[in-house]
Amino acid sequence: MSTCPNENGYIFSDYILKSYIESGCLFPPELWASEPSISPRTTNGAESFHKMYNGQFHSAHPPTHVLISVLMEIQAETMTKINSIARNVHSKMGSSDLKRVCNVIEHFNNYKTHKNIIKYLTSIGFMYQGKKLY
Repeated sequence: MSTCPNENGYIFSDYILKSYIESGCLFPPELWASEPSISPRTTNGAESFHKMYNGQFHSAHPPTHVLISVLMEIQAETMTKINSIARNVHSKMGSSDLKRVCNVIEHFNNYKTHKNIIKYLTSIGFMYQGKKLY
């Protein structure tokens, strides 16, 4: 990829392109991504669960009673979500989030028309830049 700042960036971006983006890749976008929409949801339930689960612990091997407590909280939260969906209750999306999602949808619709994945990723990539930790 010609826009990389150094050799390591080139190697990494080349790996990402060949593994996840280019046609004929090992893991095509159809496996790991879905069309963006306004509906708040996740495209990967297991990843969502593990992110929340791992965020509950501050050590690699928590005490058993802490683990059980966390699992009970997760179960209660899951039941609340299921009941909310069953009653057709949805929380409103914040205006900044709504604007961001609408922007992504607009760029995705443009991608569907022109079929240029690199242009699409470049156009939305600025919204997902890393943040400095220090």
